[in-house]
Amino acid sequence: SENDEYNVMYDHYAVEIIPRLYLGSYLAAEDEDWLGRHKITNILTVSQDIKPRFPELFTYKVIPIRDSELQDISKYFEETYMFIQNVLDQEDKTILVHCEMGISRSPTVVIAYIMRSQKKSLKDALAFVKEKRFVTRDFENEDYVMHLSSKNLTNGVKPYESKVRFNEDFAVEIIPRLYKAAKNEDWLRNHKITDILTVAQNIRPRFPKSFTYKVISIRDSEVQDISKYFEETYMFIQNVLDQEDKSVLVHCEMGISRSPTVVIAYIMRSQKKSLKDALAFVKEKRFVTRPNAGFYKQLKNFESGLLVDIDLDSESELTNK
Repeated sequence: SENDEYNVMYDHYAVEIIPRLYLGSYLAAEDEDWLGRHKITNILTVSQDIKPRFPELFTYKVIPIRDSELQDISKYFEETYMFIQNVLDQEDKTILVHCEMGISRSPTVVIAYIMRSQKKSLKDALAFVKEKRFVTRDFENEDYVMHLSSKNLTNGVKPYESKVRFNEDFAVEIIPRLYKAAKNEDWLRNHKITDILTVAQNIRPRFPKSFTYKVISIRDSEVQDISKYFEETYMFIQNVLDQEDKSVLVHCEMGISRSPTVVIAYIMRSQKKSLKDALAFVKEKRFVTRPNAGFYKQLKNFESGLLVDIDLDSESELTNK
């Protein structure tokens, strides 16, 4: 069923790692209904850019750190452990741990907690968390692995010495000259980006004198009509790719829902792929891709419209023969 298709993709809000401990993205922390449904009482924010959204309703702790290889996250392991444990020691309380994307910083804190509280090795704790929230990187920030490996969090269990490599790309190339995600001018120039399609209401053009921008000002909401922009985003992308000396970057805030939806719609139309195939194609390049449920339904409707157009084209070709 359509719901089954959608449910195989991960919950981009948050998932329950152990009873009453949720790990996720800023989307969960900003959704009062979601927080209420999951009986969240405490919120641990692991980001320097996110302020408490509902300070009168929930108990917050903010760890103001960047997602950087130079950032010492390990110095916060003790206080984050104590904050989480204090919540879980009270049976009527539930905690959400989040950063922006729920891929690097907040998983690192939760993995450190699991290592210490359950006496797991880094390898086992990482696998445990990834099983629940598979977008957890191995590792988005490799230096966090070094912090985890160097800390004797497991009380005698040998820490896992990671052999994984940090993916330094700010974005991935979906098809030649079509990229997703990034806000680094050096990266943009190195990848010969000329045009930037921003699919978010809260992001303004960062380098308006250096690149050609188009902004689609929408929220990542299931009730947001993104499909009405499929035509103009398709034309913008296609116009860039028709010029061999140009490359386009498509991005939103997290590169998980809005911008992938636009890129998937483009791939479906330009390559005559089904939604299933286009989604798989994009996810193979950027595995955190996950349009929200509303966007997914709109892509399904878009697919139906494309199939009608393809059938009409086929009939026309037969008639003209």
